[in-house]
Amino acid sequence: MLTKVQTVQFGAVLKFLIEQITNKIINSNLELYYTIQQLTIQLRTGFWTSVGSGINVTANEAHDYYYNTWTLQFYQKSPRLQSVTG
Repeated sequence: MLTKVQTVQFGAVLKFLIEQITNKIINSNLELYYTIQQLTIQLRTGFWTSVGSGINVTANEAHDYYYNTWTLQFYQKSPRLQSVTG
């Protein structure tokens, strides 16, 4: 589980590393998300270790936080689910 500070730093670390890897300027979280999705396996090698190191967590914790929490900002709850959960 990431601390509040680590969650705040997470996006900045992602952005920094992706800009270093791709040599592109990233202007939004959505652009960052799409760029990460397009990374080749070769470029992904060691990526989560670097992210984790940047916020003092394990590679698995960084990976899991990305896929289970950070990326949720790009999805909407379905109207059917909203009616159930309020």
